[in-house]
Amino acid sequence: PSALSGTGLTVSDVATTLRAYNVGIGAGEVRDAGDETPIVVKIDPRAVADEQTLLSLPVFAPALRTFLPLSALGRFELRAAPVSVDRAEQAYVANLSAEIVGGSPGQFQVRTQVEEAFVAVGVVDRDVRVTTGIGPDLLGDLVFYGPIAFALALVLNYLVIASQFNSLKYPLYLLLTVPLALVGAVWLFFLTGSPLDVISVLGVVILIGLVTKNAILLLDVVMGQLGEGERLRDALVRAGRLRLRPILMTALTVVIISLPLLLGLGEGSEFRRPLGLVILGGVVSSTFLTLFVVPAAFYRFERARFERVRTGGAGEVALAGASPNE
Repeated sequence: PSALSGTGLTVSDVATTLRAYNVGIGAGEVRDAGDETPIVVKIDPRAVADEQTLLSLPVFAPALRTFLPLSALGRFELRAAPVSVDRAEQAYVANLSAEIVGGSPGQFQVRTQVEEAFVAVGVVDRDVRVTTGIGPDLLGDLVFYGPIAFALALVLNYLVIASQFNSLKYPLYLLLTVPLALVGAVWLFFLTGSPLDVISVLGVVILIGLVTKNAILLLDVVMGQLGEGERLRDALVRAGRLRLRPILMTALTVVIISLPLLLGLGEGSEFRRPLGLVILGGVVSSTFLTLFVVPAAFYRFERARFERVRTGGAGEVALAGASPNE
């Protein structure tokens, strides 16, 4: 500032002097019987009764080799200022946090609306921009990595199932449960009037592992019955009867576990509730549809092959049992 030119003072020097007057500076310590008491030197608060008294306090000017009153260097102004100043990557930042009321869209949609409102009122311009904090960073990562995680989960499930059944075609029947689960999850969101959120992507990835296990239980029994020579249709019906109770019990367990997520109690419930809706709707729909869709698809596309195998096996047995004279 121009008021400091020629005095040898800087803004930091003036601020240090004001701090010494009001807050005080450490001048040493007093040790007594092992106790240390700091010595703080500052002006008596009773000597600074008002603003004019504070402006009359002297500040030493090195260039002039004399003391100048504070009033000769500046004045006090009342202005609004933040309680604390935060920086990130050498830029000033201000954090905005809020709680979403019930019935509002998901957090990702609310964040988009807030950013649009900032642009509309002129808060965001070429000098001010909206960046992401801890929460929005998570949402932004889910938007990008969610589909990748979904595809990777499908591929890993396919590989595991293929290695279990030694077939590249059987996993396709088992993965039919994934779209069935997605249908139930979307319908539950529609019936409850809840908006789809990015957090729901996590539930979709979890669903892939939850819903395929029921189909694996079913198909495993079918393959065992076929190995014993049973007809394909009878093997499918028998597998449905044998695995109905385990499938219903595991589905009921998942439903009970998802109830705390649906209740939405406590802090962060807006994150947990969409997750619970995806799991509940997906597991319920896939459980009932798996008992019909997977056996029907397996019978539709594998019937001819198993009939050929069965007919060929019966022909070989008949030829082996015929006498040479015949």
